[in-house]
Amino acid sequence: MQPLKYIKKFTIILALIHFSFLSFGDGSHASESQYILNSVYTASNPDELAVGSSGNNVNPNGGHGVIMQGVSAINGNNSTFAGGSGALVVGEAVAPHGGSGLFLDHTGLNSHIINIDDVLFYGGSGGVNFSLDGNTFGSKGHGIEWIADNLNSRSLFLSNSTVSNGVEITALAGSLLDFSYTNSSIIGGIDKIGQGLLYINNRDENSLNDLDIQNGSVIFSDYLTIGSEEQITLSSQNSMLIASNGLNLAGSVSGSGSLEIYKDMTLSGALSGSLSINLSSASNSVTLQNGYNILDTTFNGNSSDDLLILEENGTYDAQRLGIGTIFQNFEAVQLSNLNDTWESEKTLSYLIDGGLGNDMFAFSSNGTYFIDDFIQITNNIIGFESYGLSTGNDIWIAQTNDNAISSSIYGRGGEDRISFENYRPNSSDIGVLYQEFEGALLENQTNSWFITDDYSQLDFIDGSSGVWTLAYTNDSGITA
Repeated sequence: MQPLKYIKKFTIILALIHFSFLSFGDGSHASESQYILNSVYTASNPDELAVGSSGNNVNPNGGHGVIMQGVSAINGNNSTFAGGSGALVVGEAVAPHGGSGLFLDHTGLNSHIINIDDVLFYGGSGGVNFSLDGNTFGSKGHGIEWIADNLNSRSLFLSNSTVSNGVEITALAGSLLDFSYTNSSIIGGIDKIGQGLLYINNRDENSLNDLDIQNGSVIFSDYLTIGSEEQITLSSQNSMLIASNGLNLAGSVSGSGSLEIYKDMTLSGALSGSLSINLSSASNSVTLQNGYNILDTTFNGNSSDDLLILEENGTYDAQRLGIGTIFQNFEAVQLSNLNDTWESEKTLSYLIDGGLGNDMFAFSSNGTYFIDDFIQITNNIIGFESYGLSTGNDIWIAQTNDNAISSSIYGRGGEDRISFENYRPNSSDIGVLYQEFEGALLENQTNSWFITDDYSQLDFIDGSSGVWTLAYTNDSGITA
């Protein structure tokens, strides 16, 4: 392949061209397609094509289609810049890789804005390394490869363009880059490398099909929506995604890095890997929507006002939700606006808001309860219309102030008893104040229980706590 291959003869209008020593960062490359651009490039004819040189024995990696070091704009007129293919080599340690369609080499203390419009970029094919141990194949070049060293501040704006074979951005420590793309297609994803900062603000909707943050931070200043078909990978513990104005995650985020969220987060997508999510505003909320999936991820509430919101109604408890494990240092949980049940232990260290609907606060473990168990946690619960025991076998010790919480008390599942030890409620309270109870537990004393219509709403009367004699109010006797 020749260093420059023309589909059509074309004219290049350059305000300035100059050539200088280049540090490609990924090994020596064959020569580029003639151009190192430092000013405006305009293709006067449509559909022009420039291809980097193929690799050779001296420089086995394919050449880049075009190299930009300080150019402010490319007006492509549907031009194509392609990387050259890697060489065929024998017995080397690695197989050569293809060149990139566009290589941006930014060094030194500089601040530049680069505009690219109406261009197709694609990487060259990888080379082949022939070996007695088996042939290996080099990787394709990138559509766009961008390297910026420390103290470098650059902005790249891509419009009406197509990038095949992905974008690789290396922002070394101390650099600050801004990448925006509109009405453009990036095929092969975006890879972020280096400890520097990368901002992605203006972008096409549902275009983050594959963002891989390998090191450093990627920052979204605007409200960030990760669509259902989008996926982001945080490949190392040193990688971070920062959503500066809130996050709506319907797609997936995975890996071992961290997310820094300001304001609110809505989750209907998937989180997996050993991710750490830090809520960093003075007031934060996480809303869980239908379809969400959380695996090996920790949310850290870092303010004094961190709220977990559940949009789907159901029966919840701290263990199933991961309060204290998945969700750490949250001050409140808000249930849906439909009918919900919150199951709890006797003590709470956070606020539970039942929200709208007909909501029940209930205990999670079977045991013996009385009205003070509910009263002592009233400062930690709001918005509940009823109160209940567990779904196991429980005993409720009746008290004279059982109506103090202005609600019925539900036995719920299991075989539940009302203990008369401290107070014997009126028979008319059964089914009204006390609901879903199966039996009564009589006092610990020696006495007689007279058969009447009282407490007939219950399935049984249990006298096992004392010594009770079953008695009748007349002499009609017992009939089998």
